[in-house]
Amino acid sequence: MSKENRRATDVPNMDTDRINLIKLAGQCYRAASEAAGRGDANEAIRQLSAAREVRAMLDALPAVKVA
Repeated sequence: MSKENRRATDVPNMDTDRINLIKLAGQCYRAASEAAGRGDANEAIRQLSAAREVRAMLDALPAVKVA
Protein backbone atom coordinates (compact mmCIF):
# COMPACT_ATOMS: atom_id res chain seq x y z
CA MET A 1 0.00 0.00 0.00
CA SER A 2 1.45 3.37 -0.96
CA LYS A 3 1.87 6.11 1.61
CA GLU A 4 -0.70 8.26 -0.19
CA ASN A 5 -3.38 5.60 0.21
CA ARG A 6 -2.84 5.03 3.93
CA ARG A 7 -5.41 6.33 6.36
CA ALA A 8 -5.05 7.18 10.03
CA THR A 9 -6.57 3.81 10.91
CA ASP A 10 -3.75 2.05 9.03
CA VAL A 11 -1.00 3.61 11.11
CA PRO A 12 0.07 1.03 13.71
CA ASN A 13 1.65 3.59 16.07
CA MET A 14 -1.57 5.51 16.69
CA ASP A 15 -3.71 4.34 19.57
CA THR A 16 -7.45 3.80 19.30
CA ASP A 17 -8.42 6.85 21.39
CA ARG A 18 -6.41 9.17 19.16
CA ILE A 19 -7.90 7.67 15.99
CA ASN A 20 -11.45 7.95 17.35
CA LEU A 21 -10.93 11.58 18.39
CA ILE A 22 -9.56 12.45 14.95
CA LYS A 23 -12.62 10.86 13.34
CA LEU A 24 -14.95 12.70 15.74
CA ALA A 25 -13.32 16.04 14.99
CA GLY A 26 -13.75 15.36 11.28
CA GLN A 27 -17.43 14.61 11.81
CA CYS A 28 -17.86 17.87 13.74
CA TYR A 29 -16.17 19.90 11.00
CA ARG A 30 -18.27 18.16 8.33
CA ALA A 31 -21.48 18.84 10.27
CA ALA A 32 -20.47 22.48 10.75
CA SER A 33 -19.84 22.83 7.03
CA GLU A 34 -23.22 21.29 6.19
CA ALA A 35 -24.99 23.53 8.71
CA ALA A 36 -23.28 26.61 7.28
CA GLY A 37 -24.33 25.52 3.80
CA ARG A 38 -27.93 25.40 4.99
CA GLY A 39 -27.57 28.83 6.54
CA ASP A 40 -27.91 27.50 10.10
CA ALA A 41 -25.25 29.61 11.80
CA ASN A 42 -26.17 28.52 15.34
CA GLU A 43 -25.72 24.83 14.52
CA ALA A 44 -22.46 25.56 12.69
CA ILE A 45 -21.14 27.38 15.76
CA ARG A 46 -22.22 24.49 18.02
CA GLN A 47 -20.40 22.00 15.82
CA LEU A 48 -17.25 24.14 15.68
CA SER A 49 -17.32 24.43 19.47
CA ALA A 50 -17.61 20.65 19.73
CA ALA A 51 -14.68 20.27 17.33
CA ARG A 52 -12.64 22.64 19.49
CA GLU A 53 -13.40 20.53 22.57
CA VAL A 54 -12.42 17.36 20.72
CA ARG A 55 -9.19 19.03 19.63
CA ALA A 56 -8.45 19.92 23.26
CA MET A 57 -8.98 16.27 24.25
CA LEU A 58 -6.70 15.19 21.41
CA ASP A 59 -4.01 17.63 22.53
CA ALA A 60 -4.29 16.30 26.09
CA LEU A 61 -3.40 12.76 25.02
CA PRO A 62 0.23 11.75 25.43
CA ALA A 63 2.41 12.06 22.35
CA VAL A 64 2.63 9.09 20.01
CA LYS A 65 5.97 7.36 20.30
CA VAL A 66 7.39 6.40 16.93
CA ALA A 67 9.63 3.35 16.96
